[in-house]
Amino acid sequence: DKKTRGFEKKSKMTGMLAGGAALIGVGAMGLNKKEEPNEVANSLQSLIAKKQARIKNIEQQLDAVRSMTFKETPKSNTSNSTSDSTSSSTPTSSGSSKPISSAQFDGKKGNYSVADMTRLAEEAGFTPEQARVMGAIGMAESGGRAAIDTSQTIDPGKNNEYSIGLFQVNAQAHGDKLTKLGYSEDDLRDPRKAAQVAKMVYDEVGSFKPWSVFKSGDYLQYLPK
Repeated sequence: DKKTRGFEKKSKMTGMLAGGAALIGVGAMGLNKKEEPNEVANSLQSLIAKKQARIKNIEQQLDAVRSMTFKETPKSNTSNSTSDSTSSSTPTSSGSSKPISSAQFDGKKGNYSVADMTRLAEEAGFTPEQARVMGAIGMAESGGRAAIDTSQTIDPGKNNEYSIGLFQVNAQAHGDKLTKLGYSEDDLRDPRKAAQVAKMVYDEVGSFKPWSVFKSGDYLQYLPK
């Protein structure tokens, strides 16, 4: 503001000087009209031209000052609030993750990346950090194959257990959760439903201990940096 007022004052003073010079020049022209008309006229025109150029320059500087904008850096707000991610098994969405396309995750087949399974875990209610671990567990357990089960790999006769889907949920040990949700064993091949049941398994124990790859540490090789 001070800078702007200074330029405005300077512009006004220069304009007044130019006007005064013009009046003086006109008077001089009148006095010397008979003796030196051309010299006085040329001198006056030169003086006026210089003053006009000076005024224009000051006005340009004034416009530049007026057009200057100053942006205040916004202060960041921090929050120390925490949420209890184990209080409910109802799937929720996390604001830190992009929404999952229903077309992308519908069905009971297909291969999924660690990032895909991490997003599924967040949608099911895991916190972002828990979801990172769950995505790595899913890759270590199933290789990202939604339709896989242990009868296709380590237990063809289903003699020991029958774990299904991306997160290899034991259908026998956690049949109560399937019943509660109205799901069948085959529903564990559905990525979204598998993530929801996995959240219930986690909530029941309060940790990732039900997954053998967590206890062995095999999941660590897939954990995002």
